[in-house]
Amino acid sequence: MIYYITAICITACSLFLVWRLIGQKIPMYYKIPAGFVCCFALELLSCAVNEICGASFFGDPGVGAFGIFGGFCFLLSANYGQLDSLVDDGSDTARARRFALLAPALDAILIVVLLVGLDGEIALFNKIMFVVILLPILPASYFCLKHLLLPVDAFGFLRSSRLYNIAVLAVGVLFICYLRMQMSDGDLIKNIGTVLAAVSVFCLVLSCGKGVKIWKQLF
Repeated sequence: MIYYITAICITACSLFLVWRLIGQKIPMYYKIPAGFVCCFALELLSCAVNEICGASFFGDPGVGAFGIFGGFCFLLSANYGQLDSLVDDGSDTARARRFALLAPALDAILIVVLLVGLDGEIALFNKIMFVVILLPILPASYFCLKHLLLPVDAFGFLRSSRLYNIAVLAVGVLFICYLRMQMSDGDLIKNIGTVLAAVSVFCLVLSCGKGVKIWKQLF
């Protein structure tokens, strides 16, 4: 239980930092990840309640697991749409778009190897649900890597968001591993995975704060 308490405390710190970011006059880009932190908090609290009640959370994906799905939808929305059209005008960016496909491809391979390839103890339906939950990671990682590969734009978004995009790529990989660790038979592995996921979310918020500082220096 101490691991869940630790993870909840780290997530609470993340929520506090997010609250401070939202209160500043900064681009919406740096406020959207607040949704991811809140979704992870929902997932974490759901796991803690199931642990206290002695239920098997990952035997039947529920509200908490879909918090991960919603969280990565928030991260995807930060880089997708109007911002992407501003930094990618279609001229001399074809190479970046091609190489950016490596990120979702590697994530997909990791999902197949770690989750889909599980033994028969995990029902096929649950395997499918876990894949669905992780689907937003693929396009989110694509746009993050593409924005890292694109030349610096005149608006300063790409320069200020580099650390954030790297953090999102790392969080995507860690959360795939996190779900796999939660399906392990060993409690220690589950608990370590929970704490690592919370730490990764905290680092993501710190990267947003760093991006805000760079943004303010540019403008």
